[in-house]
Amino acid sequence: MSKNILALDCSEWQGKLDRQKFQYAYDVGVRLYIAQLWGSGPTGTGMNDYADEQLGFAKDVGMALAGYIWVPPDDTIKTESLVKAGLDAAGKYVDDLRFVAPDLEGGRLHPTNPVGRLMDVCQNLTLANKNIIIYNRKNNWPVVMGTDVTEFSQWALWEARYYFKSGYKPATSPDIDWKWAKYGGWKQRAILQYAGTAPVNGWSADWNVVAVDRLGFDLFVDTPIPPKPPAPKPKEESMSSKEFQQLDTRLKSIQTELKSHARSYHPDGPRKPQPAPRKYREYIVVAGDSLSLIAKKLGVNAGRYTEMAALNGIVHPYTIYPDQVLKIPATW
Repeated sequence: MSKNILALDCSEWQGKLDRQKFQYAYDVGVRLYIAQLWGSGPTGTGMNDYADEQLGFAKDVGMALAGYIWVPPDDTIKTESLVKAGLDAAGKYVDDLRFVAPDLEGGRLHPTNPVGRLMDVCQNLTLANKNIIIYNRKNNWPVVMGTDVTEFSQWALWEARYYFKSGYKPATSPDIDWKWAKYGGWKQRAILQYAGTAPVNGWSADWNVVAVDRLGFDLFVDTPIPPKPPAPKPKEESMSSKEFQQLDTRLKSIQTELKSHARSYHPDGPRKPQPAPRKYREYIVVAGDSLSLIAKKLGVNAGRYTEMAALNGIVHPYTIYPDQVLKIPATW
């Protein structure tokens, strides 16, 4: 049985909020706040000017934090500047973001290579050490990405499917699997956005139910326990000259006994140190391979391709060739 919590997400359209509004949301059970980091707002498309303030209020009342970045359709695959701008919008709370979700809505993501554009977003978020959730609607997925695209099911799904029309919400949240139908390679959703722009005691936001154990990472990070104060130093006691001589004689005797004991076990001298086991194994590249594909073949998250790149001295754009021998972390 999944452990479910409530989450709110909102954008720059909600404008300037205050701590009291987030306190009310927390009091009615909301435990996660997801801020728009980059997308549309009252003044156009760009960074959410209120994101860091909203995240600060949410953290102050005890919510976990996350964000989402709208990925607009474009004729370029590169997204470094987009991802950087989104993360910059979080300000000093960027390290508190438990995940960042690429938000996919609108038209085709790229005229000929929508998969490449979205994968570039995911790689840039991975390089920024961010967990990833894919945020979209079932009926819009083929429009944005094309048909039969399943590469992104390696990350958890945040699906928007409203219980009522926008502006209304049910009295209680629906089950996480309400009206679930498989698509895009996903076998289940981790987050269900079930109400859009719905009331939150004087303001409005999108309401979500989150199955925490489906995310693939820990949503809540425990507050570190402060270290215990050091114990008081014991009171030093003086030693007489005679006592010191007796102690010195005893220590020398123990040292002699230890040397004799060591010789009895190692008459030929100390053993030579054994070579340390290799920390990697090898993989031979075949045609069609990429670092992320190799990671998937070896049973790990595709986003861990950066570990393989670092081990082999491969830098962006991470080009590899057939018959190239790669070092693979031994723990994979």
